[in-house]
Amino acid sequence: METTEQSTSDSSIKTRTELFYPYSNAYGVNANNIVGDLESRNQINQPVYTRFYENDSLIGHQLTKYATFNTAFTKPEGIYFAKEDLPLGQIENRVGYINYDNYGNLTEYKEANGIPITAIW
Repeated sequence: METTEQSTSDSSIKTRTELFYPYSNAYGVNANNIVGDLESRNQINQPVYTRFYENDSLIGHQLTKYATFNTAFTKPEGIYFAKEDLPLGQIENRVGYINYDNYGNLTEYKEANGIPITAIW
């Protein structure tokens, strides 16, 4: 399955979330991730792209881009978000994951327009 959909509704608002995985061809998702590396490491259970709808109108979309760190770990390198239906290459970076340690633990990240934050394990 390439896409998973989650829906909720009350009397006036219907919300829907579409989840896309690394191997999905929809919206060019696999062009923005290192899909082959994620698949070879069997890291295919986490959505890399999400679209949020309210009453069937898009209210935002989020992309998680991946990179290889320390030549051993394929981990998120950034979360990108936009409220408009922009092409994936044009949505803005909200969080950047800068570094991971040799065990794959996040050691440094930065929010958009923020200062780098270091985690000590």
